[in-house]
Amino acid sequence: MSPDHYRDFHLTTQAEIPAPLMMSRLFQYLHSGIMQFGVGRIAVSFPEAHVTLGQVLRLHGSQTDLEAFGTDWVQNLKRMTRYGDIEVAPGKAPLKVTQRHRVEGGPAWRRRLVRRHGEGVLANVPAYTEPRTPYIHMQSASTGQKFVMHLKLMDPPQVGRNAPDSYGLGSAVPQFV
Repeated sequence: MSPDHYRDFHLTTQAEIPAPLMMSRLFQYLHSGIMQFGVGRIAVSFPEAHVTLGQVLRLHGSQTDLEAFGTDWVQNLKRMTRYGDIEVAPGKAPLKVTQRHRVEGGPAWRRRLVRRHGEGVLANVPAYTEPRTPYIHMQSASTGQKFVMHLKLMDPPQVGRNAPDSYGLGSAVPQFV
């Protein structure tokens, strides 16, 4: 995958739906679109991400892939977003990787720990504090299970570029505003 082009999707503000929920829905649509289109060809970044993901989702890929991906997937998003044309990514922008971030100490992690080792193990575990990483609420298409996916922006590994996963995460892409 060559992330030399990009397309931005800006959430449209709707009073009845908060921006984080809209971003979660947009990302859920994106994941479904990537699964149908082909994993490893489209990468994702969030240029406004800090504590929340912001209101911009950016797709990265080759111009050919972004054009092909856009024909079906983009048509379903006209009510939720406004989007720009496919543009060339700046060549001097630093590369960053948006990855899933596993939060240890959360409620699900504690339940798993108790199932494996018994109730007494919690005495040695420090109190849980809510992480300050951006996240998305997701729902599995295969099982229907709801889960929270925390994301983290990192420097890319020194060993080449990884292909993006089925969520469009894990690939080194240019990071710019």
